[in-house]
Amino acid sequence: MDTRSNPITALYCRLSRDDELNNGDSNSIANQKQIISRYAQDNGFKNTSFFVDDGWTGVSFQRPAFMEMMEGVKNGAVKTIIVKDHSRLGKNRLIVGALLEEDFIQHGVRYIAVTDSIDTINGLDDMLPMRDLFNEWHVRETSKKVKAVFASKAQRGERLGGKTPYG
Repeated sequence: MDTRSNPITALYCRLSRDDELNNGDSNSIANQKQIISRYAQDNGFKNTSFFVDDGWTGVSFQRPAFMEMMEGVKNGAVKTIIVKDHSRLGKNRLIVGALLEEDFIQHGVRYIAVTDSIDTINGLDDMLPMRDLFNEWHVRETSKKVKAVFASKAQRGERLGGKTPYG
């Protein structure tokens, strides 16, 4: 298939273990797929393809499906990216900002975050960098809380994930 004449609409889903703990079914891969595939269908997007990173943190951009999708962006095959919410793209404000303000523009990619009402065809909202900052802070705060729980359990001699802290 010639993707230049029939570009791919990438439907990107990501779920980290922390997302699963905090939001359960609301962020599940199945829920994300349902929301973004319905959006794509209702809005006439064609040639859709799912890119799914299940169990991957949004802090890293070395996610297999994300990297595959970005390869499609770079070679001109992917011209639209649709996600459930903006935090699915990633949780590093500098990288997300560079994607939105440089890479996607350079490659003519339209980006849509359905539940956050973001669509780059309408331009970028001035508050978007603040959303990215809050997404990044959320990761840091969750990490601090998880580390505190583990430290507390270790001090009490409780087992961590089936093991003691010392083996």
